[in-house]
Amino acid sequence: MSLLKKIPLAAIFLAAVLVLPLLFPRCANIIPPTGGPRDTIPPEVVSSEPPNYSTRFTGTAIRIEFDEFIQLRNINQQFIITPPQKERPEFRVRGRNLLIDLNSELVPNTTYTLNFGEAIVDLNEGNVLTNFEFVFSTGDIIDSLYYSGIVINAFDNEPMEGVIVMLYDNLHDSVPYRQMPLYATRTGKDGRFRLNNLRTDTLKVFALKGAGNNYLYNQPGEEAIAFHEDLLVPDFHPDAARPDLIPDTLVFEEVLPVTEEPPGEGITRQPEEPDMQQMPDMQQMPDMQQMSDMQQQTDTIAGAQQQTDTIVAPQQEGAAVHAGVHDVDTVPVTEDYYDPGPRFGFRTEDTLFLFKEEAGRQYIRRTERPRQGKLFFVFNLPVTPGWSAEPLNFDPPADWMMKERNTRNDSIWLWITDAETRSRESLRFAVSYRADGPSDSIRTVTDTVTLNYVARTTARRQAAAAEEPVLEVTFGTAERGNMELNRNLRLSFPSPLESFDYSLMDLAVIRDNDTVSRSFELTEDSLRIRKFDLVTEWLEAEEYRFTALPGAFEDIFGVLSDSLSLAFRTRAKDDYGSIVLNLSGVTGPLIIQLINDRGRVIRESYTSEDTTITFDFLQPGQFRLKAIFDDNENRKWDTGNYLKGIQPEKVLFFHTVINTRANWSIEEKWEF
Repeated sequence: MSLLKKIPLAAIFLAAVLVLPLLFPRCANIIPPTGGPRDTIPPEVVSSEPPNYSTRFTGTAIRIEFDEFIQLRNINQQFIITPPQKERPEFRVRGRNLLIDLNSELVPNTTYTLNFGEAIVDLNEGNVLTNFEFVFSTGDIIDSLYYSGIVINAFDNEPMEGVIVMLYDNLHDSVPYRQMPLYATRTGKDGRFRLNNLRTDTLKVFALKGAGNNYLYNQPGEEAIAFHEDLLVPDFHPDAARPDLIPDTLVFEEVLPVTEEPPGEGITRQPEEPDMQQMPDMQQMPDMQQMSDMQQQTDTIAGAQQQTDTIVAPQQEGAAVHAGVHDVDTVPVTEDYYDPGPRFGFRTEDTLFLFKEEAGRQYIRRTERPRQGKLFFVFNLPVTPGWSAEPLNFDPPADWMMKERNTRNDSIWLWITDAETRSRESLRFAVSYRADGPSDSIRTVTDTVTLNYVARTTARRQAAAAEEPVLEVTFGTAERGNMELNRNLRLSFPSPLESFDYSLMDLAVIRDNDTVSRSFELTEDSLRIRKFDLVTEWLEAEEYRFTALPGAFEDIFGVLSDSLSLAFRTRAKDDYGSIVLNLSGVTGPLIIQLINDRGRVIRESYTSEDTTITFDFLQPGQFRLKAIFDDNENRKWDTGNYLKGIQPEKVLFFHTVINTRANWSIEEKWEF
């Protein structure tokens, strides 16, 4: 009998079952189940050591456990501890636990608030636990007042994100430059902020948006700031305390014993051990109804809602705290109480206007000599009248140069008209200008400036120099473009003009291959001397052509223009809409600006009284109206000055966007 016949059939089947899966390991794939709703719930705190809102905390290590795995995102930008510490805490994530090492010695009898902003997110979906706060006190109580508001850009009233709002108990004006704040927080995306767990004190309000996180205002003119001219003083205000933790002002004459409780339950401050021999008879104590009718035996709790409550010591039925010396506690409150009366605390919903100061002292930011005959001076601030650039190493003729400045008046061009002066390789000047000091002192500063020009000798430049130079002309309207009926045709040149010849120029209307010449005038821009406006009375819906023969324009360097030609068409009056704006309630100088959908000011009007303003020749589109309260009557918006206590000039926007249509006039009323 063969060996195969001796093996039982059951044994052969068992061997096949065991061996076949090993021969075909990829026959089956294990696929995890799919589907189900996406997780949108942020992490939740399960426990912490010490518990949140603990008192008498003396350690430096904190552990917070969440209900899921977490990660930290942009912790250095999002996290703020109040009061701020010289050393930033260290953070470590261990699964569901966040471990914090404070790295600093804590101040006695102080409430600390750790605000994580949007730094804590779950590991899988990135759901954000927004503005989670961990609070503890090194003393017996948790301070519980709060201050809230919004920070907006003073120029356009837009909410500002990421601004650090700070409070100081040092009330000197210099404190934002020199000292860390007592409290600090950061604004959210909507520009709003809220500082919790504040003590009863008089505080200074200051806000800062800058490159660093050192809480110091040390770059005036570069960092944006906001301040409140009034100090923050606790008083009776609506909505002046936190709804969950509220200031409890108690007046003590007699104190009954209070059984020890874990932190965060009942009254967190434990009174001193009373004299048992002087304890009143419990039977003589009034019942709860009697106490509610006796004002001197009630406890007014000022919080998010005014509430009158009788504080009863735990496990001491009928025991109450009543009348005498003021003290402050933290007492959890439920929604069962409501009284719409005033509450004790700080004012809320303040508006802070963010602005950049004009930089302190004026100085020359940079100088250039890009061409032989072009000198460029850039200042950090607009130059005041009386500035000068006196030659030191050459003696030019009286009319050796032409001055040009930009609209802001912080950039000055000197165009050298004298050929001998242009040919000098080095020009040295004594540049004098006024520099305003931080204490209103005005003095004249003189800087020595040397400007050199060395012609580059590359092959390309040598070839270009050998060619006859041509004066380039740029038009403000594109070829075959549309010309607005209320605008002039702008011509721009790379250098100032010495002369131009009307006899070599022509402006014509083209009708059925026939041309009709139109009269025009060229006027120089009062600021930018290299720009000219072609002024004429445009005919609507007509084809125009401007032409110029060679040599029509000559610059101060003797360079001539070549042949020029520009064809364009004027719009029809029916293409435009208009806005008629009726102003009322005007009590002072106003600048009314019309702004298009790209944020550009296209029209401006000035008034000091009720009037009607018409903005015509408007293309169909969306427009906003802005009013600037021109307090100093200089016809421009002015920023603020912290040390002088000057807020930026107020701006106001019309309540709605105005949509214009072709051949349509819209009338609006704006009451101030």
